[in-house]
Amino acid sequence: MATAREARTSRYRGLIGQAAMNSTHSYIIGVGAVGRQVAITLATMGFERLMLIDHDSITSANMGTQGWWAGQVGLRKVIAAAAHCQMINPDCKIQVRDGAFRASHVGSLVNKHALVFCCVDQMEARREIASATYQDSLFWCDARMTTRNARILCSSPHVGIGDYLDTLIPQSEVVNNEASCTTKSTYFMAANVASVMVGLAVRALNKDSLLPREVLIDLAVMTMDPIIGEPVLKLARDTLLQTVGKVEDGGDEPP
Repeated sequence: MATAREARTSRYRGLIGQAAMNSTHSYIIGVGAVGRQVAITLATMGFERLMLIDHDSITSANMGTQGWWAGQVGLRKVIAAAAHCQMINPDCKIQVRDGAFRASHVGSLVNKHALVFCCVDQMEARREIASATYQDSLFWCDARMTTRNARILCSSPHVGIGDYLDTLIPQSEVVNNEASCTTKSTYFMAANVASVMVGLAVRALNKDSLLPREVLIDLAVMTMDPIIGEPVLKLARDTLLQTVGKVEDGGDEPP
C-alpha cells in the first residue's frame, strides 16, 4: 500500500527524481499573484521544504488577481499562504519570513540544492535578491508580468548574474512605460507564469542543458517563446548533428 507521499507523486515519478525533490529547498520571495501560485504548485507536487518571504497583508483588491479567499482579507500573506500549502500537503515543512527581503533571511541556506523564485514587483528589490541568491542557487528565476504579457528570466549554465542585472531599469521607467503588475494584473496570467516558472525549475533539477535564459508569454496572440541564447543554440545544433550522423551511419532513429 503506497503512502500518501508516494501516491502524491506516483503519476509523474521519473519526471522528477524523488531524491532531488526531497533535498531541494524552495524560496519564494514575494507571495502575491505569482508567488502564491508558485508556492501552492510546489506544495501540491510534493516539494516539501519551502520558505515564504513577504512584507504585505491581503486586501480586498488582491482577491480577484491573487486568488485569496474573502475570509483571508487582513491576514499577512505569508501566514495565509503557508496555511493553504499545509492544508494541501501536510508533509510540507514551511518557514515564513514576515517582512521585506533581507539577505539575512537566507544567509548560507541558499546553495546548489535551492530553487529561488523572485516574485516581487520592484526593480531594486530584484537587484537585492539577485545579489544575495543568484550565484549560489541551483535555479533562480524572476517574473515580470502585465495583464496579458510576461517575461520570465532564469539562470542557466550560460547566463551570469551580470546578464540579469543588465535587465534591471529604474523603477520610474517601469511605471512610466508599462502597466505595473501591482495595479494591472489578472489571475489567469499569474497562473500561467507560475506554471512556467515551476516547469523551468523542474528542468533545472533534471540538469537540462537546454534550459532557456528567458521565456516570453503573450496571451494576446497566444504565443510562448523561449530564448536560449547563442551558446545553448550551438549546443542544440551540435546535439542535432550528432543525432543525424548516427542515423546516416545506420544507427537508431531519433526519438
